[in-house]
Amino acid sequence: MGYKTNILIMGPSNSGKDTVENCIEWGETRVIIASYASVVLNNKKNYLFMLKGEDNYKSFDEILEFEDGQGPDGIIVVLDSSKGLNENDVDVVGMIISKEIPHVIFANKQDIGNQNLNTHFKNSLIVPTIANEGIGVSDGFKLLLKSVKSDKKLINSPSKSKPSLEFKEKSRMEEPSRIFSDKDTVAKMKDALKPSDNHDICRLKMSMHPVELENVMEVLENNGFANMTVLKNKLVQDANSKEIYRGYMHDTQMKMRTKLIMTIRRDEVPYIINAIESIKTYDIDDYINITPVEDVIRVRTLERGLDAID
Repeated sequence: MGYKTNILIMGPSNSGKDTVENCIEWGETRVIIASYASVVLNNKKNYLFMLKGEDNYKSFDEILEFEDGQGPDGIIVVLDSSKGLNENDVDVVGMIISKEIPHVIFANKQDIGNQNLNTHFKNSLIVPTIANEGIGVSDGFKLLLKSVKSDKKLINSPSKSKPSLEFKEKSRMEEPSRIFSDKDTVAKMKDALKPSDNHDICRLKMSMHPVELENVMEVLENNGFANMTVLKNKLVQDANSKEIYRGYMHDTQMKMRTKLIMTIRRDEVPYIINAIESIKTYDIDDYINITPVEDVIRVRTLERGLDAID
């Protein structure tokens, strides 16, 4: 079978790698699973990797070379949120970053632990998951595929060459920048002014009592959604309250509410609705307002449409 994409799933033992594999429809993607551990030899720390179904240990460079000599297009690192991080996890992710391989970190087992990994992996995409329930896994894989496609576009560009798998001295804090020439910038800005027929994007709005905001944001983040805008507003309702202004009594019918706004893909709407239903209370309004968005432009990179929101 010809594979279009090679994905390596790796992580410490019992982090949920096999469960992640079973949650995803891989199609034409080849998947290899590896566990890692560290050992000290001659007062030097070394990392050993073992592929699923094999008994012998390999080095990091060895597991990056598949049977046909190809390397992974992307890597999924599965970490157990309930156990917390250790030095091995940080070092292995650093090795992946040094190879410039697109990757995503699954902060798994969010139902029994939700340690914040953002402070440890600032240059990595982190997706909270509950693999045994299938939550966040497919969305995280889709995000990885988009990174892989973007990376392949850069590699196939006449001005770019494919990075080798040799270890590169690169700062973990360094982030790749996208720089356009003047001509490119002008051309992209002209394209951005053209009308779009892309209607795969929508804006979702919901309002709630401020006390429910943290709960709603937490459940959305646990399902892989973190791009949210929060506004304070007032909701007009039947309310028996009065205020005195300039000596006159006035009826007030406005209650303080918090509005949450998200710009998302249309096919992601059902996941958000299901997430909200799991915590439905009377403090969350009985409606979610969904409107189509004609187009989205990311100002920094001039990306448009789905590329701008992903």
